[in-house]
Amino acid sequence: MRRGSFFDRIFSLVYPDTCPYCGRIIGNIDVKCRDCEKSIKYSFSVREISDGVVCVSPFQYNGKVRDAIRHFKFEGCKRYAWNFAFEMAKAIDLKFPLEKFSAVMPVPIYKSRKKDRGYNQAGSLADELGNILNIPSIEILEKIKNTAPQYTIKDYKERINNVQGVYKANYLCEDSQERLLVCDDIVTSGATLKECVRTLKSVGFKNISCVTISNAKS
Repeated sequence: MRRGSFFDRIFSLVYPDTCPYCGRIIGNIDVKCRDCEKSIKYSFSVREISDGVVCVSPFQYNGKVRDAIRHFKFEGCKRYAWNFAFEMAKAIDLKFPLEKFSAVMPVPIYKSRKKDRGYNQAGSLADELGNILNIPSIEILEKIKNTAPQYTIKDYKERINNVQGVYKANYLCEDSQERLLVCDDIVTSGATLKECVRTLKSVGFKNISCVTISNAKS
């Protein structure tokens, strides 16, 4: 499958695509290089987030996958979103082979952090997943408080408290049958996704599933 956006395909003609895991040049239909295809294990996992809502992930958060996500998230490698979304789509198909989602929604980040980084990595993933799954990518939630990054907090209860009440829904769910997919880069404690799900349910969304690139819990 070719990269989703026309701009990205044109960009590939000038700046060759690279493997997210080792940096080698790859073709614009390749997800990773041949060596990484062999060495990086597909570690599909399913975690319960809350009240029957699950999160699927194609990888564990370690090794080359961890390094690739850090490059994607903190070092401007936005174009890796397509490579990751391709793997995430496979995980979705494994868990929900007959499911048709209505839309995909990214976990939001605070506006000042998005400005500093240049993009919301979850937003980039949602856009690419939307293209692959042929569903709209919609920013339903907004982060209204600037909190400490979750990865800087080790205690689970503190993680829960850190994200409590930080999201606001931009509109109500008009159709209770909508099937919403929430995406992010990593699920660690699950506190962030749990708070997103709680906020979405408070405005009428009932059918929610989550997907991330990686699962940080063994």
